[in-house]
Amino acid sequence: MFVAMAVSACSPIVELARIPFVSGRAPLAVDATSVYVGGGGIFAVPISGGAPVLVGFPTQYSAILPHTLAVALDDQFIYATSEYGMFRLPKTGNAPSRQLLGQADLRTIATDGQFVYWSTYDRHNGVVDLIQAIYINGTGPITTLFSVDTAVTPYPGSIAALAVDGNYVIFLQDGVRLARLPKQGGPVEELISTPNQSNVLAAVIGPERVVFATSDVVDPSKTWISTVSRQPPFPLVQLIQTSFAVSSIALSGGRAWWTGFNSAGGGPPEENSSGAIYGCVREVDTTTGGGRTLSEDGARFGSVVVDQRSVYWMEDNKLLTVRR
Repeated sequence: MFVAMAVSACSPIVELARIPFVSGRAPLAVDATSVYVGGGGIFAVPISGGAPVLVGFPTQYSAILPHTLAVALDDQFIYATSEYGMFRLPKTGNAPSRQLLGQADLRTIATDGQFVYWSTYDRHNGVVDLIQAIYINGTGPITTLFSVDTAVTPYPGSIAALAVDGNYVIFLQDGVRLARLPKQGGPVEELISTPNQSNVLAAVIGPERVVFATSDVVDPSKTWISTVSRQPPFPLVQLIQTSFAVSSIALSGGRAWWTGFNSAGGGPPEENSSGAIYGCVREVDTTTGGGRTLSEDGARFGSVVVDQRSVYWMEDNKLLTVRR
């Protein structure tokens, strides 16, 4: 049953569901029928309304509920990573999960329906593997698409965002560096590179532009949300400055939506520590930098995703939505 709430946007906020076992920044993904929420398990919540359905757990080897780190979708399956590795779960939930990888802490994944791609930090003999791929059924070898020999080239930064676009894997690194390479592997084509050494807090790669948040080098309490076009000459534009630590960004057309938090007297929200937490979800125009607040209160705001009709985000264990 939907629960309508007051909102500062044009349409009312609706509570779609309350998700059990959710902690920290539970990842979200959306398709034409459902929003998928990662937590201690993967839940499918119908976008048209209805109770959340437990699709499955991203592990089959432990009674301890894992924390889902990343989620990607194709037509039939959900790909989820946790402390126990990467797993594939049918969207229908009527078959057991299949472990594709035993590697832990894979926080960025993408799929094109044939392969699953992920970012890693696998160091061996002075080489750091940064992007790898495997067939979606887990068979065949793991292919390393991008690695760096640290004896020759300084380590250029972790992968902050990853997407598949046509024949390419496009990625954003801490630094900030935007680049792409063929899905089968090959030379890396650098699109932009900046002297900024800040870590990327959150990022999203869209078909026309990339939107990302970085903390200020001199004053970490300041966060910049910036955008870069994926077309030459790749102009980089700082949209807004905020005191919120940005948790997640979603992008559609010329607008982006982001969640963030302030924490006073305690640690970050994922640590569940004491202290005053204040969070928000806001919209920003990627051309003008103007925007609006959709929701803000003392909840722990997590991930945000968007489809053609609505915006979806987490506040504590509540999955909320509002029409765009």
